[in-house]
Amino acid sequence: METKRSIELDPRKIEAYLQLANLYILKRDFALAENTFKVALRIDEKSTKVRYVLGEFYRRSGKIELAEAEFVEVTKIDPKDVGAWMTLGNFYASLNRLEDAEKQFMKGLRWIQKESNLISIWGTFT
Repeated sequence: METKRSIELDPRKIEAYLQLANLYILKRDFALAENTFKVALRIDEKSTKVRYVLGEFYRRSGKIELAEAEFVEVTKIDPKDVGAWMTLGNFYASLNRLEDAEKQFMKGLRWIQKESNLISIWGTFT
């Protein structure tokens, strides 16, 4: 299997672990998929990509609290990631937690506004 070979060649290659976890999901071996995601997190606990995918895995598995924890962690790791705030907002909206969703959307919009202001200021100096 090519993915296992990739991991053997470079055991720290997170993308290979994500592909392997996806394969386990396709094989409906959810416990092994979850364990594989956790291995990837042990390699790089700040990987927002792994946390996004793991959060979605938990959401689809009905593990709502774990999904929320992963999505929140992404916003802590990279608070400037507007997509993280939108993902968390959409997650809350899907649970009909509309006030929480609105708060997350607003946080994302504030980052967009901050970036727009920085670009405007930078434009006056160039």
